[in-house]
Amino acid sequence: MDESDEMDVIRRVLDGHVDDFELLLDRHRSSVLAIVAGHVPPDCVAEVAADVFVDAYRKLAGYRPLRPLGHWLARIATRRCCDYWRRRGRSREVNFTSLPPAAQAWLDRAADGDDGAEPPVDGRYGEAAREVLRCALATLPAVDRMALTLVHMEELPVREAAERLGWSVARVKVRTFRARKKLRMILERMMRKEPT
Repeated sequence: MDESDEMDVIRRVLDGHVDDFELLLDRHRSSVLAIVAGHVPPDCVAEVAADVFVDAYRKLAGYRPLRPLGHWLARIATRRCCDYWRRRGRSREVNFTSLPPAAQAWLDRAADGDDGAEPPVDGRYGEAAREVLRCALATLPAVDRMALTLVHMEELPVREAAERLGWSVARVKVRTFRARKKLRMILERMMRKEPT
């Protein structure tokens, strides 16, 4: 299905043939699931993805084909992920006992300035480092977490991150700058085993 076919399906859905929305779901399900899976815990992916498609269905009349439908759905998916974290709240403190032993050991090595704290090429410490980062990110406000993830982990251009979040480019730059500073302070406190 190309973009013109998608527009025909959208017109049919808006004309009352709601079952045709399944065609759009089939085409974009995997990309929406991938976006959502990158931002929410695995056990919540299906629920948030369903919210994305419900939201898309409700807002379909407002879709303007200035960009491909996939881009529009990516924006909705990103915003629903932000909403997920807002509803869930954020952890105020990092609970060191909840970190797996490998992550605690990685933190100890990092605090001691051990070069082994850097994930080696074989990725032996990579999972531990990711767990420490996940834990630290959980203490940030949802918008900071999403901005950092889009720009620095997914390596989206700032302009695309801004479009997905519905923000200005300047706001994304400022938020990511401030969020990096917060994250650095959180990681330093984690290494010193201080409450964050």
